[in-house]
Amino acid sequence: MESLSRALERVARFVARRPLPVLAVVAVLAVGGAVLGLSLEPSAGTSTLVSRSSDTYKATADYHRRFGDVIRRPLDRFEERVPSRCASP
Repeated sequence: MESLSRALERVARFVARRPLPVLAVVAVLAVGGAVLGLSLEPSAGTSTLVSRSSDTYKATADYHRRFGDVIRRPLDRFEERVPSRCASP
């Protein structure tokens, strides 16, 4: 544990003596991370969240086979069926 403490102390001394190069490296890493992050394509598909062999995936696939993809139905169709007393003002 003492060697870790000494290593962190050396890093802290280096950063204190040379803040500009350290900030430059951090900025380059941040910009690189932002560029790579913008190229990601997020997906919330069931197959990306759980393994296809899991019981959860199989149950969800069975639900979709039986009832369809109810969640993608437009909300205005849902609101038509909400009684006026339940609708928000």
